[in-house]
Amino acid sequence: MEQTFWEILTDGVRKFGGEIIAAVLLALLMWLYRVIKKNIKQLYRERVKLEVQRQVQQQQELFKQEEERLNAELGKREEQLKQLEQELRQAEEVRKQLEEAQRQVELHKQQEERLNAEAKKRDELKKIEETRRQAEEARRQEEAIRQYEVAKEYYAEGKYEEAVEWYRKAAKNGHTEAQYILGWQ
Repeated sequence: MEQTFWEILTDGVRKFGGEIIAAVLLALLMWLYRVIKKNIKQLYRERVKLEVQRQVQQQQELFKQEEERLNAELGKREEQLKQLEQELRQAEEVRKQLEEAQRQVELHKQQEERLNAEAKKRDELKKIEETRRQAEEARRQEEAIRQYEVAKEYYAEGKYEEAVEWYRKAAKNGHTEAQYILGWQ
């Protein structure tokens, strides 16, 4: 009759005691360790393989998105190129118009030179008038200074009414000290 593993194990335990159990358990544990280690390595390989596949898929998706973006950008660039070509044609038309305008400018330039000569004469007349006005202003200021000096002399002599009259004349001609003195009194 054939004995099962468990029967042999039970007989061995009875005959040899705990040593065989310990040896069998140790052997069983080592076998389990090898099996688990092998399974862990296999699981790790599969996990790494899955991770690599996932990363490859992500990269492919990124490449696909980048390709779509670049195609869209290329479409925009082509549209911009068409616009630039159209603008170039328009610029050529504008250049022709500018050439015509330059011809007309040359004609107007001659007229402008004549007008500038006349304007220069007017400017010279304005300068002469400005010089005359400045001379008149200088004369008025000198007159105000003289009037102020006369007022001071009258004041020093004690002739206050005459001094006030001359201070007023100097103040009217823009003398600031005379204006101050009249304002203070």
